[in-house]
Amino acid sequence: MIVPLLAKEVKDLLRDPRILVPFILSALILPVVALVISVPMKSAVEQAVRGAQNIGVVDLDTGAYSKALIQWLARAGFNVTEIPPGSIESIAAAASRRGLRVVVILPEGFSTSIAQGRPANITVLSVVDEISMFSGVEVQPIVEQVKNFYITLIANKSGINPQVLLNPVVYKPQTYIASKKTFLPAGPTSLAGLLMAAILVPMVVMSISLVVMQMSATSMAVENEERTLETLLTMPVPPRDILTAKLLGMFIVSLVGSALELVGMLLYFLVYFATFLGSAPAITAPGQPMPVSFPGLADLFPPQSMLLLAPSLLISLFFAAALGVIVGALSRDVRIANTVMSPLGMLVVLPSYFVVFAPSNMIGPVLKAVLYTFPLTQPTILAKDIISSSPPPEALIYVVLSIALTLGLVYLTSSIISLETLSKVQYSLEKAIAKIRRTK
Repeated sequence: MIVPLLAKEVKDLLRDPRILVPFILSALILPVVALVISVPMKSAVEQAVRGAQNIGVVDLDTGAYSKALIQWLARAGFNVTEIPPGSIESIAAAASRRGLRVVVILPEGFSTSIAQGRPANITVLSVVDEISMFSGVEVQPIVEQVKNFYITLIANKSGINPQVLLNPVVYKPQTYIASKKTFLPAGPTSLAGLLMAAILVPMVVMSISLVVMQMSATSMAVENEERTLETLLTMPVPPRDILTAKLLGMFIVSLVGSALELVGMLLYFLVYFATFLGSAPAITAPGQPMPVSFPGLADLFPPQSMLLLAPSLLISLFFAAALGVIVGALSRDVRIANTVMSPLGMLVVLPSYFVVFAPSNMIGPVLKAVLYTFPLTQPTILAKDIISSSPPPEALIYVVLSIALTLGLVYLTSSIISLETLSKVQYSLEKAIAKIRRTK
């Protein structure tokens, strides 16, 4: 009897636009979001790089070394425009009219300081149209070139190879990740790219659980509105079979929806990397390539850890579906179901945010055990540990415990799927919500 009920449930869910449309929209919107984010960022970076090539110089020193510096900057690939001396306001206005974003002001005594071997003072004026995350990024390459100019002068006077002073130590960085027992032929900064993955992947897992809960609650609430659940319960079919069919149906459809969510996230990254990172120029001095290390990531994600994530995610989806079924079954309509789901979703959101942003050493053993055992937070913390460190040795035990919790919730759900129980609880829930709204 379960198979016909399951087929009916899957067909009803797939036909209901309120169930699949959010998944489809998510898959379609995420690439658009990536485009909206990456195109302005790429444009801002390109403008910053173009601004770094064109600089202004105000020579208040007019000494030999100030003139030599101007020639040095020109040979380094910068388009140097000399601006006449004046007040800081007039210099900024002149730079703005000429489209210059950086002005180097060489004060009086610049050449004297270099001749006497003292630190040389300069003023770097940034001209920005608006405050943004890329404001002023073009300054650093220019300052580095001024430093290189001074170091080269010192090296020539002392007879030392300038490259020795510019790069006195050639080192080969290596990193040992203790939690993964893995060596990487790069420095720790090369792992910064994993930070985004350690944040985004658990967030995606969290969002999938929320969507499945909402979908299950909406589906059951729709059946309450249309009185189809009452009709099913009056038929000579065990309530447990009805519940099993509904849970399996929602689980199957949630897998389809989750696949669409993952496709949307994949398209998000593809569009982002292709649009922004794939063609964005490096903000460095002309002729100075940006050093990038690409550590081998194959050893960072052991297969046994990845094998744990799949059943953990499936258990989480099943638990979320069961929780949504309870909320939907106890709600007379979709409006009440949505009202209840909002605070209930905090059970997923708050612990997941804590897991994502809290360092591993901040999560004690007891709290970690709770987060690993609770089915809704288990895939979130497991995904983060797989990326940023390593899952605990007892992770398999936590998966078994989460299965037990899920089965317990299913048993609880089956015990309330009856006309008498549903009517009583629906009335009490509706009365409580109405009382809360009156107090507001």
